[in-house]
Amino acid sequence: MNYKTNPVFSGLVICSILVLICQNAVANDWPYWRGPDRNGISQETDLNADWSENEPEIAWTASIGWGFSAAAIDNGKVFVKGNVDDNDVLYCFDVETGDLKWERSHPEPRTPRQYEGGPNASPVIHNGRVYTLSKTAKIFVRDDSDGSTIWDLDLVERYGIEIPTWGLAGSALIVDDMAVFNVGSYGMAFDKKTGELLWENGTGAGGYATPVKFERDGKTLLAMFVANEFAVLEAETGRILDKFSWPTRYDVNAADPIISGDKIFISSGYNQGCALLHFDNENLTEVWKSRDMRNHMNSSVLWQGNLYGFDESELKCMDFDTGEVLWSQGGLGKGSLILADEKLIILSEDGRLVLAEASPQEYRQLGEKRILQGRCWTMPVLADGRIYARNAAGDFVCVEISK
Repeated sequence: MNYKTNPVFSGLVICSILVLICQNAVANDWPYWRGPDRNGISQETDLNADWSENEPEIAWTASIGWGFSAAAIDNGKVFVKGNVDDNDVLYCFDVETGDLKWERSHPEPRTPRQYEGGPNASPVIHNGRVYTLSKTAKIFVRDDSDGSTIWDLDLVERYGIEIPTWGLAGSALIVDDMAVFNVGSYGMAFDKKTGELLWENGTGAGGYATPVKFERDGKTLLAMFVANEFAVLEAETGRILDKFSWPTRYDVNAADPIISGDKIFISSGYNQGCALLHFDNENLTEVWKSRDMRNHMNSSVLWQGNLYGFDESELKCMDFDTGEVLWSQGGLGKGSLILADEKLIILSEDGRLVLAEASPQEYRQLGEKRILQGRCWTMPVLADGRIYARNAAGDFVCVEISK
């Protein structure tokens, strides 16, 4: 057979190459809250670690209005929310140029209350749809190509749910045919295509964290950090399997639970601290409890048996199994972080982008560059060698971090 000229073989080769290219592009997207695996970790490698020789450059900037929504990146588009003149605005930008592709808005009060206000939850992209939740419980599902509304719900008007003190903050979690939200007492689930209510667990004011999906004995379960408790639910039905009391001042349970095997880590601020729980498919029991890691808003990241996260205003590394603090580092404020290429990508509260080794031995900083001014509480996002970050006032930057 002449492989050089055979059209069938040539077609197969071209198709295989295109599949590999598409798979790589998808792998480098960041479509969900906390990344492609919803754990704050990216599988990207070959990041530029020598900032003294090759300092990261800001590729483009945009103004997006007040708020704390992180970006979601999918198929060449960046989605992010802000509040402008008491309207929540969902923006869609081109990843390469920063050109605005479309924007859609709806009335929503900014409600600054001891902070700047604006949207807390982040967009989630799934199968060509953008899922958003406002502080006052308005869900919008839009077509990612043009922003047209596919379905929307006002959960206060329709179901009478209560709004927590600081406004809803958990992003959507897509589980099979459901869109699950941390709203109401213990979450609500809707048909992701139509918005039909599938299950609910009461209308009380919920927590601020995003639900986390995990598997046990062939069942899909949900870790739900609500107002005064941590709960494990059966995803299909919403049935509560067990609860663990976790009262925090102002009901601010905001950091997503972290799950590894049969262990679940929870953490919150206001001097409440953290705990490692054991879940045996029926019961939650405490393994250890500590005040050495108090995740006020942003979740820690679990990597190779160690937690990296912000204990209020101090960055720490903690042993997951024992709670032992391995090192701590000040000077970054109430920052946030993600992990990629065995490195911590940190955004300090005052707008410095910091690269450090993800090592339990010591804190070793590799580079630092100021990319924003003002308050920065929102987790940075990594997609295809670019960091996307914002401040509370709505300054939004895209930073090249690849080699």
